Amino acid sequence: DMSPDLLERQASGFVDHHFGAVRLTIQWPHINSTYGEYDWAATDALVDTFHSRGISILGVATWAPSWAVPEEYRLVKHPAPADPAVFAEFALAAAERYADRIRTWEIWNEPNIGSTFGPRVNPELYAAMLEQSYVAIKQFDPDIVVLSGATSPTVDNATDLSPQTFVTRLYELGAGKYFDGLAMHPYSASGSLSTYSGTANSATAIADIRARGHRPILVGGSMLYVQSLIDAWR
Repeated sequence: DMSPDLLERQASGFVDHHFGAVRLTIQWPHINSTYGEYDWAATDALVDTFHSRGISILGVATWAPSWAVPEEYRLVKHPAPADPAVFAEFALAAAERYADRIRTWEIWNEPNIGSTFGPRVNPELYAAMLEQSYVAIKQFDPDIVVLSGATSPTVDNATDLSPQTFVTRLYELGAGKYFDGLAMHPYSASGSLSTYSGTANSATAIADIRARGHRPILVGGSMLYVQSLIDAWR
């Protein structure tokens, strides 16, 4: 957690450099580390500091507390939750609490790689998390924008799936109707984002996923402004 002084400096830096939006991870383990007990204080301070300066917030509902993951994976870095319904309860709780401050949500961070969806990518589990979170949030407020978890640039291997393979699998599982926009992280990618390439990079992923058509692709890292893109798409 950041100290109040550091948090204030961070937010002031955004204003001074004319950044209009910030991507904040709303971390389930920080808020709900013990089953049945919620402590929103630190996250409230984080959200309120940026919101009070007029900075638009993209919230990322992510990570899982140890009580919510399989026992054998509790020592894994960023393990996936055991039950998608329990994660969806947290995503809804966060969306409800910050409904007047966060109007766009990502469901998890980089769910296509084992280092952030441990111990290995699981499209079936993630598709269920995405569907149940989307339905719950939209039932609460249909105007909240729900994005798929931003993918990480990678290639298919024992623990990871490339963005195009991962997203293709989500569509095969019927999850394509459970997000308003598809989020991607392009960093560490070679080549130009606007030029199609036959190699495994972000340009390839974007070109392949664009062919599926009906959802906008939102490219970002530590910060991005998505509401205008969603409004234009709608």
